[in-house]
Amino acid sequence: MLSGYIRTHRTGAGEYISQALDLCNMVRKVLTVLRFSQYDAGMSVQKRTQAEIVLAKFGGACRLAKLLGCSDSTVFRWTYPRANGGTDGIIPGPALRRVLAIAAEQGVVITAQELYPS
Repeated sequence: MLSGYIRTHRTGAGEYISQALDLCNMVRKVLTVLRFSQYDAGMSVQKRTQAEIVLAKFGGACRLAKLLGCSDSTVFRWTYPRANGGTDGIIPGPALRRVLAIAAEQGVVITAQELYPS
């Protein structure tokens, strides 16, 4: 089905690439929503970290990285365990201040409970 979408919308090499990128972005958004869903297959509530909650509010790490003007890997690193070079789901202080400022600009509501989940 997806390959048919790209084929039917291809009018030239540039348009083909543009359509493929649009499709990749749509798939990435769906996967982001699924990854940061509150429920697993058994419908039990999963504990989410500060970083996961904030990334979901912004529509994913790539979108937030673009708004922050940093690399995707920097933002993804917030979700990694410390043993793997991450921050255990905690957004570093200086980055958190920038995230909150951008949230205010973009109209993204982030509550204290979401920033500091129990």
